Amino acid sequence: MPADWTTEAEKHALVERSGKLFIFAATCIRFIGDDRVLAPREHLALILGSQPLESVDLSEVTPYKELDVLYMRLLRQSLSDSNPRLIQNRFQIVVGSIVLLWQPLPLRSLAVFIENSVGTVSNVLRHLQSVIIPPYDENEAPRIYHPSFVDFITNPSRCSMEGFLITAVPVQEQRHTLRCFRLMEMCLKRDVAGIEDPSLLNSKVDGFEAKVASALPAEAQYACRFWGSHLSRVEIGDEKVMGALEEFAMRSILWWIEAMSLLGSIHTVASSVREAHRWAVSSKCKAILVTLLADARRFILAHAEVIRASALHVYHSALPFTPHDTALYKVYCKETRHSIRVLQEIDHQWPHILANFTGHSDRISSIACSKDGLQLASGSWDKSIKLWDITSGLLTATLEGHTKSVKSVAFSPDGNRLASGSSDSSIRLWDATSGIPIGVLKGHLGAVQSVAYSPDGSRLASASFDHSVRLWDAISGVLCTILEGHTGRVYSVAFSPDGSQLASGSSDSSIWLWDAMLGTPITILGGSTGCIHCIVFSPDGLQLAASDDISVQLWDSTSGPPIVLLRGDTVSACSVAFSLDGMQLACSRDGLIQIWDATSGTPVTILRHDVRACQGLPLTLVHSGSLQSLSTHLQLQSSSPLISFTQVHFASA
Repeated sequence: MPADWTTEAEKHALVERSGKLFIFAATCIRFIGDDRVLAPREHLALILGSQPLESVDLSEVTPYKELDVLYMRLLRQSLSDSNPRLIQNRFQIVVGSIVLLWQPLPLRSLAVFIENSVGTVSNVLRHLQSVIIPPYDENEAPRIYHPSFVDFITNPSRCSMEGFLITAVPVQEQRHTLRCFRLMEMCLKRDVAGIEDPSLLNSKVDGFEAKVASALPAEAQYACRFWGSHLSRVEIGDEKVMGALEEFAMRSILWWIEAMSLLGSIHTVASSVREAHRWAVSSKCKAILVTLLADARRFILAHAEVIRASALHVYHSALPFTPHDTALYKVYCKETRHSIRVLQEIDHQWPHILANFTGHSDRISSIACSKDGLQLASGSWDKSIKLWDITSGLLTATLEGHTKSVKSVAFSPDGNRLASGSSDSSIRLWDATSGIPIGVLKGHLGAVQSVAYSPDGSRLASASFDHSVRLWDAISGVLCTILEGHTGRVYSVAFSPDGSQLASGSSDSSIWLWDAMLGTPITILGGSTGCIHCIVFSPDGLQLAASDDISVQLWDSTSGPPIVLLRGDTVSACSVAFSLDGMQLACSRDGLIQIWDATSGTPVTILRHDVRACQGLPLTLVHSGSLQSLSTHLQLQSSSPLISFTQVHFASA
């Protein structure tokens, strides 16, 4: 182009319109210099509009508004084709998939997934190369230059052009879900990667990655990983999806679990099945489908570790040990051919224990669950903390740094941080995602027996054998105040649900209530006759439960003597936890967990462990999806989690 192809006024107008948005300038350059059209003067005019530059008040220019106008002009230019309706339809399918899919797909795989030719997809992208980077070959994924374009085409208040607004409507999600099921139907089978030898671990198979890539192309891998995510957004009761889900569950679910092992994604299997089970229940699907999905979740919780290590052990060890009266075994028992057969001494139905989390080398003293119910932390006398994925039962990280036993762990309300207290008198803060240490809080002169975050995550309370309670700034780690008054070791601290009060329990048989902001005492709850091992507020904050050496007591959280005295098989309890609705209370001691009616004090049920523990089992409240869970042992039984010696159990309450 000649040097004088544009005027200084036009250049100045472009600069002013861009404000401080680099993406505006970069998009303008790509659009004006589009080598498909070679019409820079015409494209410059489209950006600047028809209004004379002299009449435009550049001080009134709003850069983000100008960016939206620019995007609309780019989209309008793409309609220069003789069939604008066809262009809009292809835009919805191609660009809609690029935006709405959970993971980018290479060009060839994207074309297969949306059932279009590579040429058609490439043609759509060529019209939009000012905002989307077209791939250089079929094995590269198209990429959107800047998230502002995605924000624009997915926001109805910004994108007013008919046919170009992308929304995750059920129709789109239905299309993606059905396509996932179809791709899995075409690709999945037993021993899909041709490993043949079930004695081999995945890591020991020669040419493993090449075998998997050949058997499961990128679009099939995507379908395996994300069908559950798409399904969860489909309209409840969609008959086409119901039919496809039923066929998948009756024919391919074990093949899919095998494939997920090959893809290194076993940790996501339980969450996908859980989403499918929720949808199936809400859609009132056939009972056999609902039962099969529930069985599949139990199956993966029971056998995740072995299946993660060896894909073919779905059939050779996991399935043979599946209870024989379950729907899953009855539908898939034919897959046990050429593997061991268990003829007796096997449960007919799933046991109460959902999963065992094993890995500590010494007693587990505390467990805590993240607020979203997806992550569990366990602290042990082996000086370590372990992080677990609740949905799969898999160990995700081991945190080391304490020099003595870990006595307490607690997640921050947002789940991003973890605090741990130890017999080494310190409190450590960790990144709960990566496990990276963040800081160490020092000041206590005795073992830190309990730590607790305030509901807003701003404060951290710690209880110590030095007779004190300390309040810390949870972000900076700065000590805010020291709460003194107890004459014995402080075993437990707990914030009220509204964050206004802090309760502490001690070996001096007293429970103190403190103003959580000022650190001043409010009242002292008397009536206990022994060491207060654990205290916890009810979810509504109106009750306080405490365990001492001989009983569990329920208090009005403001004052007065205990309103209910709980006695039973767990005569002395070391740990207590309320159910999510506050109607039940669980307490643990010596391998037993007793469930009580929190209103009347009537015993409801007892959960027994075959593990002998000389101290109580730590309990924590777990909320995972629609399940209400009480946790202890890293064994989680049916609809609730339960811990004892060196394992964590989830168990039905």
